[in-house]
Amino acid sequence: MRTIRAKIVALAAAAALAVAGVLTVSFWIVLSSSSESQLGSLEALLLEDFDRLIKTQVESAATMLGAIAKERDAGRLSAERARDLARNLLRDMRFGADGYFWADTPQGLNEVLLGNASEGTNRLALKDANGFELVRAIIDIAMKGGGYTEYWFPRAGQTEALPKRGYSQFVPGFNWVIGTGNYFDAIDAIVAEKRVEAEQLRMRSLGIIIPMAMIMAAIAVAMAILMGNRIAKPITYAAERMRMLSQGDLTGQLEAKFVERKDESGVLVSSLKTTLERLREVLAEVSDAGRQVANGSEELSESSK
Repeated sequence: MRTIRAKIVALAAAAALAVAGVLTVSFWIVLSSSSESQLGSLEALLLEDFDRLIKTQVESAATMLGAIAKERDAGRLSAERARDLARNLLRDMRFGADGYFWADTPQGLNEVLLGNASEGTNRLALKDANGFELVRAIIDIAMKGGGYTEYWFPRAGQTEALPKRGYSQFVPGFNWVIGTGNYFDAIDAIVAEKRVEAEQLRMRSLGIIIPMAMIMAAIAVAMAILMGNRIAKPITYAAERMRMLSQGDLTGQLEAKFVERKDESGVLVSSLKTTLERLREVLAEVSDAGRQVANGSEELSESSK
């Protein structure tokens, strides 16, 4: 038979474990959501910086080419010398780990591309790994005032096509569309690194929150045991006295510490005390009545002799 104390402790333990579990899961969900939100913000910020960087680089290159064109138009450089100077400077310009520049005419004739075999050929129909005509798209957006184009293209000296985002604009002084770009895998690598760090932080946090939740649950169970004892003791005491009463034992006094309690258990023991006292009074009255009957019988017997 499960005692009241055991039921109280079991209920409190179940409630404490449930609360600890809910708190742990809630903490994990909130932390994961916060991490994903921060990673999303980081990725958006990196993409924004990514776009700003390549646009600024192209604008700087366009300014340089514009200055050369002015020198040519002023007669200080020949057309051929200006064109060669512009091509050489643009070809040698670099930024970041693998940033370089290219230039094509609006008709697709390649003027600058790392000095490789593409220079001097028409690239208008060039397609990336997905069949996208990237040069045509790059030229079209540049002729509309400049903008971004996404495509797949190998890194310099490599053959594997990777996702890339470029910016291009038209330079009227040379009738060139110039551009540059960056590879998305650089951003993906940073985000992946931050994701690993966030996961490690979540695991460390979970390693702290779970023991804390268990400690809180243990404290709750300990308090439940104390409260269970406090509640169950007077009830157990009253049940034992009722058992004794059922066996006809009306002796002994109820302990004052249980009788004087101000809760329901105290009322129970106090009522039992009242019942015992009343039963004792009834038994005393019955005993007196029995003695009186016995005395009367003796007197009647004496008078009849």
